[in-house]
Amino acid sequence: MTKITFIGAGSLGFTAGLVRDILTFPLLQDAHIALMDINAERLDFAKTAVSKIITEGRYPATVTATLDRVEALRDADVVLT
Repeated sequence: MTKITFIGAGSLGFTAGLVRDILTFPLLQDAHIALMDINAERLDFAKTAVSKIITEGRYPATVTATLDRVEALRDADVVLT
């Protein structure tokens, strides 16, 4: 499973669009999406949106959200800012 970390994930238009695109690739459909932002409210909104993309697309992907950059970067295969 590939871990893809989004730093600044509260920028929802960018995050949601890119997650939607990433999950269309068969090799990335089971990716773990780690979201990080310094704004808790925007981060929660982004996690809800990404969860909805995963559920509605029936992808085996997972998502977590954190305010802690070190935690988000831990074991990341790809980092997007």
